[in-house]
Amino acid sequence: MNFKLSSDSWRIACITGILFWVCTSCAAQTDDSQPVILEEYSRIESAARGEISGIVKSRKHENVFWVHGDSGNQPKIFLIYKNGLIASDDNANGIELDDIDNIDWEDITVDDSGNLIVADIGNNCFCRENLSFLIFPEPDIDEEMLFEYQRIRIEYPEKLKFLGLAGTNSPDAEAVFYADGAIYLLTKEKNGIDTQLYKLETRDESTVNTLIPVSSFTFDDKVTASDFSEDGQSLAVLTSSSVWFFTDFTGDNFFTGTSQKFLFRANQVESVAFSGEQSLIIAEEEGQLYEVLLSDFK
Repeated sequence: MNFKLSSDSWRIACITGILFWVCTSCAAQTDDSQPVILEEYSRIESAARGEISGIVKSRKHENVFWVHGDSGNQPKIFLIYKNGLIASDDNANGIELDDIDNIDWEDITVDDSGNLIVADIGNNCFCRENLSFLIFPEPDIDEEMLFEYQRIRIEYPEKLKFLGLAGTNSPDAEAVFYADGAIYLLTKEKNGIDTQLYKLETRDESTVNTLIPVSSFTFDDKVTASDFSEDGQSLAVLTSSSVWFFTDFTGDNFFTGTSQKFLFRANQVESVAFSGEQSLIIAEEEGQLYEVLLSDFK
């Protein structure tokens, strides 16, 4: 017996098939992108974990990391082991930068001369104009005070419109890294929409140095930290709910190569660093430490 569908029945069947395919596809995509609950492997020792907002692997000392806190903490950096313990046996109180405030230290990086660069760039109120980078050679483990450092004042090239009015307010930012002779900065945009990448090529202490716009990228959440690999081949960018891994780029076109991301669930993650062991170390504000293998990226 021949069975013939009416035109209306054909339309219903086709729509049903399409909806089934779409839903099946969406379900598969959702399954592949389910966030992983990060499991803490250790915690930074109490003396060094005052609202952790920056971490970077040392280039001078083996298998240790520099960390610091953000606004409200003393202007100090601490050297810790991967397990979170303070590396110095003689100085558990950190190394203080003399005669300067921690207005809002948000990240730390290392240049190709072995200098640490602390980014005093936090601007939650959109009201700061005294943004700066603090630059100094990596200290010894047991030093207690740093008297010699550069304070490089910076500004954004454009006026930020706030509430529809042109003003001098600067965007908020929490992420910096160093690559190919320049310091790079990523802005912290609401929901990660159109995060702006800037670079600084000058270090003139006598004036305010203007950042140069490079590009933009749409992340899935607010950018809170970044790090560049020692071999110059990879960039990691941390958001509040993911970490992105960029490779195969040319020059400072970091976002035009291969990009992979790792979705997670955690509390307030503020810091990321390459471990030198094919993994990334992520630190929460309260000092919890997590490790993400580079092989986990998809």
